[in-house]
Amino acid sequence: MREFVFRGKPKNKKDYELYEGIHKDNCKNGFIYGSLVIGRGQYYICVNVPLLENTYELFSNVTLFEIIPETVGEYTTLTDKNDRMIFEGDIVTMPKYGGGRHKSVVYFKNGKFAVDGSNYSFKDICPKNMEVIGNIHDNPELLKGFKEV
Repeated sequence: MREFVFRGKPKNKKDYELYEGIHKDNCKNGFIYGSLVIGRGQYYICVNVPLLENTYELFSNVTLFEIIPETVGEYTTLTDKNDRMIFEGDIVTMPKYGGGRHKSVVYFKNGKFAVDGSNYSFKDICPKNMEVIGNIHDNPELLKGFKEV
C-alpha cells in the first residue's frame, strides 16, 4: 500500500518549537511531517502520536499545525542513495549522461512525480542514484544558475 506523507513549514514557528520535543518523529529540519488537512482555505499537517502504557494504546495525542501552503510537499515513496526520503520540492543531484552530476528539482505534475530535465518516469530514473542536497524552500541558493527544462 502506498504511504501518503506530506511535509510543510509551520506558519507559527513558536508552536513548532513548543511541539518539536513532543513530536520528534514529525518535526525535523523546520518541517512538520504527517497527513495533509485542508479546510476553509487553510492548510494543516496532522500529527498523531499514540501514547502507550505496557504496550496498550491508551489514547492518541493529535495536533494540527497550520502550515504555509506554498511549502507543502508530498513524499514520493522513494528514497535517495543515502536512504533519505525524497519529497516534492527537494533539490537532488543525479548522474548526467556522459559523466558527472547535475541538479534537478522534484515536482508533481500530470498525476506523477518527475524531475526537471528528464523525459523519463521518476521511478525509471533510479532514485537510488540521486542524492537529496536541499529543498527549494530552505536552499534557494542551490538553484542559482539552474535552468528548468
